[in-house]
Amino acid sequence: MNQQQGLGRAAEAQAESFLLKQGWSLIERNLKLNWGPERGEIDLLMLDLDGTVVLVEVKSSAYMGIIGPEARLNYPKRRKLQALARVIATQYPESNIRVDGVTLYLDQAREWQFKHYQNITGD
Repeated sequence: MNQQQGLGRAAEAQAESFLLKQGWSLIERNLKLNWGPERGEIDLLMLDLDGTVVLVEVKSSAYMGIIGPEARLNYPKRRKLQALARVIATQYPESNIRVDGVTLYLDQAREWQFKHYQNITGD
C-alpha cells in the first residue's frame, strides 16, 4: 500500500467514525460492485437516522491547498455513484437511497477536518 492509499484508508476510517458518532449504522465498507456495466467500489454503505441507505464517498487530502478534496467529487464521479446507487436500490427496494460525500484534510496540527455533503447526486 502506497502513502496515498494509506491516507485514503485512514480517511475512510475517520469518516466512518465521524458518521457512527452521529448515530448512523455501518452496513458495509469498501463494497465492490460488479453488476453488468456497473462496476465500482462504495467506500461506506451506511444507514442514517431516518433509515435511508447512504452510499458515502470519501475524499481526502494531506493538506488543504488551492484545490481541496471536494474537487474530486466531480461530475463523472457523481454520475458513477448515481449508477451504483441504482444497483444498491435493487438490493434495498423498501429503502430510500442517497449518495453523500465526506471530505477530509489534515490541518497544520495534523488533525482531521471534516465536511459532510448530503445528496451529492441531487436525486
